Amino acid sequence: MKVNAFIHGCSISLIVVCLFLNSPSSKAMTSLDDDELSDITGQALFVSDYVSGVGTNDGDPYNEFGFYRMGLDVELAMNANIDKLALGCGGVNDNLVVGCDIDFDYVSFMGRVGSGPGSPVTSDFKLTRPFVELAVKNDDNPTLRQIAGIKIGSQSADGFVSIGRRYQSGQINHENGGQCGSGSNALNCHSGINNLSGALGVEMSVAVPIKLNILFGAGFSGIACFGNTANTSDDCGPSEKFTTQVTGTRMTAVGLQDVDLTNNGGLFDLISSARADISQSLRFIHGFALQDTSDFGLSFQRERISYPNFDQNAYTQTANTGWWMNVPDVKVLNIQGEQVTLNLLDAISALGEGVNLTNIELNQTPAINCYGNNRFC
Repeated sequence: MKVNAFIHGCSISLIVVCLFLNSPSSKAMTSLDDDELSDITGQALFVSDYVSGVGTNDGDPYNEFGFYRMGLDVELAMNANIDKLALGCGGVNDNLVVGCDIDFDYVSFMGRVGSGPGSPVTSDFKLTRPFVELAVKNDDNPTLRQIAGIKIGSQSADGFVSIGRRYQSGQINHENGGQCGSGSNALNCHSGINNLSGALGVEMSVAVPIKLNILFGAGFSGIACFGNTANTSDDCGPSEKFTTQVTGTRMTAVGLQDVDLTNNGGLFDLISSARADISQSLRFIHGFALQDTSDFGLSFQRERISYPNFDQNAYTQTANTGWWMNVPDVKVLNIQGEQVTLNLLDAISALGEGVNLTNIELNQTPAINCYGNNRFC
């Protein structure tokens, strides 16, 4: 019965093929000259390109490579959860900091709503025209030619990246150790970004309630802020946009020097030109949005390399040796910090050299991106 069924199926297939070949619409392949070929339009799924680096001719010694790019002319959408993202552990960069070039706990790639996370599970992180690029050293010499770096990138990226865990007071931090608490123990309440190597152009907005003690408990309260906040109780707005470049290898914290603070409330009107030096562990940051960010990429290289941007009209920030993340436009907005108490001397310092704000509780929490009651998936 199986043989007869097979023969019967073949007979039907042959009849269909014969009918197609004998139909008036079937045509043999014909050759096209250059003019006829130029009139044909179409779209390829796979695309490739080559960029010849200009080297020291433009003052940048780190782009003298041949760049071979292979990509897809598609939009790649994903919703993914990763327990541990650890890249470039050990190696030559251990001479700087022992550990990994990129070390994140509990990472979720998802969609976004504004600068915040999108719907759990059903929203997508999107890469437009993803590609792989090879940086080839001595490209014009077949004997000495070698691959010096590999980059995975895209024309643009759009979505939200959630990172880490947030612990409650009294709980033990399972990733980093220590007991969650307030004050100097606030860092123990957070896990997530342990090490970061890369170049990030960050737009930030932060509002921190500040209490100024003058004498015997008497004082004034207000809100110090910087950046374009959405909080109507502070004095920061669209005209206060704050951006900064964060660049380095195996970074564990971000430092901002001489940040101008906008203040309100009572005596704070007298110190409206106050400044602050901010040092913040990256573990306090639990998420950031990419809003059609161009030239998003992840690369690893044996030496410093300046990769061309997607449009091939400039070069990205030079990537250091090892694994490297390039994100030119990151949104970390509307962070609401916990109250900071200052005495009069601190306020005077804010007028001069600047008040030091270290590891402020930013009250960020990771986004939920799991089905059911799973803590992480």
